[in-house]
Amino acid sequence: IREWVQSRCDAMKPEIEEWNAAYAIWETKRAGMQDALKQCAKKGEPTGELESDLKSIQQDRPTHPRVPRLFLENETPQSLRKKLSAETDGAWLSCALMSDEAGTILGGHAMQGDTKLEMLTTWNRQWDGKGTQTGRVGDGDSNTDGSLMSVGISGQHSVVRKFIADGEAAGCGALARFW
Repeated sequence: IREWVQSRCDAMKPEIEEWNAAYAIWETKRAGMQDALKQCAKKGEPTGELESDLKSIQQDRPTHPRVPRLFLENETPQSLRKKLSAETDGAWLSCALMSDEAGTILGGHAMQGDTKLEMLTTWNRQWDGKGTQTGRVGDGDSNTDGSLMSVGISGQHSVVRKFIADGEAAGCGALARFW
């Protein structure tokens, strides 16, 4: 599978380069239209036609090709939801959170403090196929309905024991799903 992902990514390089150029062109046109709209508004001139043109340009935004990213490892809950959200350009709507070194996942930033419970419940909902709906001022909304996730973690007994010691993994149902 990893070979397929790599070959697919390699094959998509020209398509991604083409998208990068198309997006740069679109961004430039949109910025120019926004500037023109500001100038007319400052002068008190009519802006109806420019507003219409800007709406049209906005609808022509190039869509990023979906790039396969099947294997994830050290992710925060926010990053995981973004990568599995249909609203994210180029998102691949299925993944496996996998590592042969449990500490990279279980000992990472996402498993510290308050974030640990958020991460575990995000795993639970994705694994159950329920998805999550999230609203953030800075990042905007995300919806992972329809996305799929699997978890595969291998690790030494001491790493796993440390992870489950506080009882959160068992209490939220993650142990029953993943171990």
